[in-house]
Amino acid sequence: MSGCTGTLVGACCYGTTPSDAGLPTLESAGNITITDGTSTLATLMSGSYVATSTTDPTLTWLPGAMLKVTASGGTVGAFTATVAAPPYFTGVSPAFNAPITVHTSADLVVSWTPSKRPCSKISVGLTQGALKPSAGCVVDDSAGTVTIPASMLGMFTATTGTAVIERVEGMDTLASNADIGVVVLNVQTTTTMYTP
Repeated sequence: MSGCTGTLVGACCYGTTPSDAGLPTLESAGNITITDGTSTLATLMSGSYVATSTTDPTLTWLPGAMLKVTASGGTVGAFTATVAAPPYFTGVSPAFNAPITVHTSADLVVSWTPSKRPCSKISVGLTQGALKPSAGCVVDDSAGTVTIPASMLGMFTATTGTAVIERVEGMDTLASNADIGVVVLNVQTTTTMYTP
């Protein structure tokens, strides 16, 4: 997992995210329109390029839909990118649709039914709340499983937190003056209880 500044074990990183971490300063690419081939799902205004179905209920799509992202141009030149929406998760174990118990003295194995997409990634993360270290792993979707090792979980000090699994589809494209990355996620989140 490139970019790990904490403890790296296999595909997993345990560390603290600085309180000022977050999105980098975003340059203007003008208004960005997201369509699914039949309708406009959202128009993102300059300076506010991160959107979710939680913040914008119209920003939903079917698995496999070809999402077209078009920017009118600004500091960053105009661009268009098309990315396939990730499939829904199936076969996730432990299920992320209800709270899960994580035993910090044992490995946590998370599995799913892989999608058929060759470049999909899966990100699995566990948090302990604000300002506490977290664990995160990134693997190829085709692996169908990831293990967060007990050596990492044993460093957790909180008794509750959050677990998230994300299927990530991405596309790189070029504007006249920039390399653009477009990322689309399918996310499942649940609460966790940490016990020895």
